[in-house]
Amino acid sequence: MSKQTDEKIKILRDARELKIPIEDLGMKILEENLKQLNFDKNIDFSKLYDFLSQGNIEMAKKILLNGFEYDKSNNI
Repeated sequence: MSKQTDEKIKILRDARELKIPIEDLGMKILEENLKQLNFDKNIDFSKLYDFLSQGNIEMAKKILLNGFEYDKSNNI
């Protein structure tokens, strides 16, 4: 197995042992995958995950493609 596969298996095992909620696990996996792809470290992974889980693909694209920062005051 590759190093990346081993790391992902470890994350899943740790999550199971610690009983981490599935949403937290999904967000962690998304964050790790995007970091491996060298996406901007300043991305709000939590908001990106929220947009994706709500089916708001357009806002998720803006975050990924434009370095868009979520403006909490405007509830964008």
